[in-house]
Amino acid sequence: MAEAWHTHAICDDHCVASVQNVGILIWRRDATRAGVEDAFRLYTELSRTHPNGLGWLILVQRTSNPPEGEVRKLLGDVMRRTVAIKAFASVHEGHGFQAASFRAVSTGFTVSTRMSYPRRIFATSEEAARWLAIELAQRNAGPVTADQILSALGDIRSQIQLPPSSASVRPPR
Repeated sequence: MAEAWHTHAICDDHCVASVQNVGILIWRRDATRAGVEDAFRLYTELSRTHPNGLGWLILVQRTSNPPEGEVRKLLGDVMRRTVAIKAFASVHEGHGFQAASFRAVSTGFTVSTRMSYPRRIFATSEEAARWLAIELAQRNAGPVTADQILSALGDIRSQIQLPPSSASVRPPR
């Protein structure tokens, strides 16, 4: 039986979901202010319900570009306020120069934010889920497993691969 996961927002440009104490933000297109705000709302909710800490996983699909300007500044501001996070994994899908350059930009950005929690950037969600589960277990931040994270990601991917509608869909709370 797959681990229960919850969708918090599905929009044309992003999806925000969670499995246990792990928040998931998927950038379907370029990062937007609305996506950052949806992710921070989820962070706030999870930090209230999981006092031992959270994991965070960002998955950037091939069609995305690095955040610029206002969105990059907002991301930095939000990351500095996420003290409940115990480990942060970022996946930048794709191969070749574009994906490698995106990972390099992201590495520079995460280093410049100087967060207290460990963070790593990966090429695959499998590597990220395994690392995230191990890091959370070492910090006594919940029993989530890599298989649970990957199962939720698979289900979420199936759900969001439907053609995006013209309007954002926000599930009822």
